[in-house]
Amino acid sequence: MDKNKPKLLVVDDEVEYCSLIQEYFQNTFTVSVAYNGENALRAIAKTQPDCILMDLLMPHLNGLKALQAIKSSTPKIPVIIISASGRLLDVKKCLDLGAFEYILKPVNLDELEIKIKSAIKDSGSSAESVGKNG
Repeated sequence: MDKNKPKLLVVDDEVEYCSLIQEYFQNTFTVSVAYNGENALRAIAKTQPDCILMDLLMPHLNGLKALQAIKSSTPKIPVIIISASGRLLDVKKCLDLGAFEYILKPVNLDELEIKIKSAIKDSGSSAESVGKNG
């Protein structure tokens, strides 16, 4: 694990999507994965990510409930919601709960990288290498 790279946690029950994100960002971020909200909460405690990318529709603990838990326990970690649901109510709830951004799938990965770096920078994260590796 490269200690100079910011840590990104990807939370999505779609294994292929997580693999795509992991592969695409491997040179820019240290990427870890959780496949549901419950595992995400454990992963946050273990990895202390600089940013979280999270889907809404997942088993066990959905993205909305996971977002609530994350923001109550670790409010400074930026959470970017990535979902196929474009329902205005979902977008509003997520932003009201403190999501940094709400992005509809499919996602342009170059644009996503810019948003992740911006989220980390805005959060005041200690990851000093943001923007230096890509």
